[in-house]
Amino acid sequence: MRSFLDGDADVLLATAIIENGLDIANANTLIVNRADRFGLAQLYQLRGRVGRSDRLAFAYFLVPPGETLSGTARARLAAIQEFCELGAGFRIAARDLEIRGAGNLLGAEQHGFIEAVGFETYCQLLEEAVAELEGRPAQVRREVELRLGLDLQLPEDYIPEPALRLSFYKRLAALTDEHAVGELVAEIVDRYGPAPTALRMLARAQEVRVTAQRIGATAVQRRGGRWRVRLDPAAEAPERLTDVLSAWPGAQLAPSGEMTIPVGEGASELDEVLRLLRSLAA
Repeated sequence: MRSFLDGDADVLLATAIIENGLDIANANTLIVNRADRFGLAQLYQLRGRVGRSDRLAFAYFLVPPGETLSGTARARLAAIQEFCELGAGFRIAARDLEIRGAGNLLGAEQHGFIEAVGFETYCQLLEEAVAELEGRPAQVRREVELRLGLDLQLPEDYIPEPALRLSFYKRLAALTDEHAVGELVAEIVDRYGPAPTALRMLARAQEVRVTAQRIGATAVQRRGGRWRVRLDPAAEAPERLTDVLSAWPGAQLAPSGEMTIPVGEGASELDEVLRLLRSLAA
């Protein structure tokens, strides 16, 4: 160990004890053998042993070739691959709790209400209940129904691991900002290579969803060569609604609050409706 610290040895071979806070600024490469046998918190701590200075660092987690990993091991490795940004410790802890189960309250397995609705929905319901008890308005996210007539599934050969594809869908659906959608797509392209058409269309669809949420829409549909955008009657109509629709060729507004516009000639599949939603949200 002293030789490694002094630079006399280039490689340090050690057990998992090195996860316990050793800070070696010169170490920039970590190789973990049989990563499937470690817990998620262990993997996170081990990865933190490199990249402690201004040097670009690399962490390699090795699993036996050709051996079928358990579902739990796959979930742990997928989480350590997904949460790689600075300060991801809390998200790692939440995913670890989700993988292992929360128990009756904090135990070995999930029971009752948590098991019935799922961990994330349970946390959302709990947050709403706390907000109600504190007398503050709960953050309600308006759901938007999308019927775009498009195949938005990622090719299996682009992200071969089903759990990682599902994780990407989940992260994308949770975004509430167009800029964040672009950042997530850039991360996926950096990890898996040039974006296929399905990825670009999927990102476009999420941009439609988040922009529709901003203007109080409840549905965006494509029917009969026209885009149909249904507004929530309980929500306040966009300020620029009349101005935008009056200047939009072929636009119509029904008494029920449904807007329709032509799909558009030569436009990308979703460009025309996205342009309308952005105009209303501006």
